[in-house]
Amino acid sequence: MSIVGPRPCLESQKELSVLTSKIINRKDINVIIDKKSWTIDQVLTSVEELDRYPLLIVLDKKNAMDEISEFHLRFRNYIPAEQMSVMFRLDSNPKGNEFNHFVREQRLNNIVDNSTKIVYISSNKVPKPLIKTNWHPISTFTLGSKKNYTKVDSFITSTDLYIQYDDDASPFMTHTKYATDKIEMI
Repeated sequence: MSIVGPRPCLESQKELSVLTSKIINRKDINVIIDKKSWTIDQVLTSVEELDRYPLLIVLDKKNAMDEISEFHLRFRNYIPAEQMSVMFRLDSNPKGNEFNHFVREQRLNNIVDNSTKIVYISSNKVPKPLIKTNWHPISTFTLGSKKNYTKVDSFITSTDLYIQYDDDASPFMTHTKYATDKIEMI
């Protein structure tokens, strides 16, 4: 599979972090970044160094509160809240109410437009309002190498970088559009 866009020359890569250089030199759109070797801060720094926005972040509904708070803690210092949008809500129950309150409190319930840098969706659905916008991610990020629902996977295929942060490839990954003989792990 070809990688979209020019790669920085070797000289300019010297100024980048080791992880960023490894991401640049990946062989496929899908890369699993080993969480035993790299911190999430290093991964997100690489996203920033490479200016891989707009960024789609796919959250697991079961862990949505933990995941959104982890991402927001890191992004809030250099991406304004008005450039981020959470495109789903959880059912009304203690965990769902906590998540929905967090989204409202952190002002992450924004309309998606051309200035939106980060959109959060659930792994089980691509929201219709997102499909109707002119917003298209160039990168996707997930915590874990899990299988998404088919429509989410189809939406992800429009990106040329799919980062999964995990310590091993999920067995489900061998049966997806991103499957290669061996999924690259950095």
